[in-house]
Amino acid sequence: MSKIDGDHPKLTREQAEKHCILKVVVGSHIHGLNIPASDVDIEAIVVEPLESVVRMGKPFEDLVIETPDEDVKYISLRKWCWLALNGNPNFLLPLFAPTSSIIGGYALGSQLRDMKSCFASKRAGKSHLGYMNNQRKRLLSHVSAAYVDKITNMGHGRMRDELVVEHGYDTKFGMHLLRLGMQGVEFCRTGALTLPLPEPARAYLLDVRAGNISVEEVLYESDRLEREMKRELDASPLPNEPRWDEVEEWMQDTYMNSWQSAKMVKDLATERRIIAASRAKNAARDADWIEDTTAAKVE
Repeated sequence: MSKIDGDHPKLTREQAEKHCILKVVVGSHIHGLNIPASDVDIEAIVVEPLESVVRMGKPFEDLVIETPDEDVKYISLRKWCWLALNGNPNFLLPLFAPTSSIIGGYALGSQLRDMKSCFASKRAGKSHLGYMNNQRKRLLSHVSAAYVDKITNMGHGRMRDELVVEHGYDTKFGMHLLRLGMQGVEFCRTGALTLPLPEPARAYLLDVRAGNISVEEVLYESDRLEREMKRELDASPLPNEPRWDEVEEWMQDTYMNSWQSAKMVKDLATERRIIAASRAKNAARDADWIEDTTAAKVE
């Protein structure tokens, strides 16, 4: 752990792995939109130890490990539940991940995935709309001079210059813009996500990524999907809010059981050390007694 200050305590990767309850390959791979050059992104949900939560500084929230082979984000169960209940599209993915994307599944992780209906709400649909709008702003701010007159909004984000030079716009932004629209429509309608994306949607989005679809068509499709999502949201059978209390109760029980088990293990180890020390002390005392008795007999 880090020293006591205002920073979040950082678990080591080994500690985070020890307390991981669910580990999933996310990013482009989980959507079926990865290409050979795609990074491997992994999300791991952690039930962090008591000492990293109850402390003088800020509690542990996340740990990011970047390597040439993969990027792993370890995130506390507390923070993950908050983000998923608020409908953050990126954090809903582990709930609907196919088994092929799960690389670390444990009993508690399975329990969490079984609670996916607790996270389904119109709040998540509105979140998809918000993320879609932000992605659109990023796309519009990263086009070539040929499309400058079409820009009415400015966004932010890391521009991939090579895509803009080759295709006139950042095709990866375009792909994810439409993906968010498609998945938002599905979620508003069903409260679930199909992963990876089914055909022909997947093939179409890969065409966008490859630059085979013009920016005009991408923007037209995004407008259409936004309108459709709003209609589905208005007609959605989903509740307005997720089941906050049910998730919170499960989360609290999970932490308490984990911490109690850890304390039992710690207490048992302490008891064993005390017993071992006592036995060693008794053995030494017996050895001294035997030595003194033997010496007395010789005298």
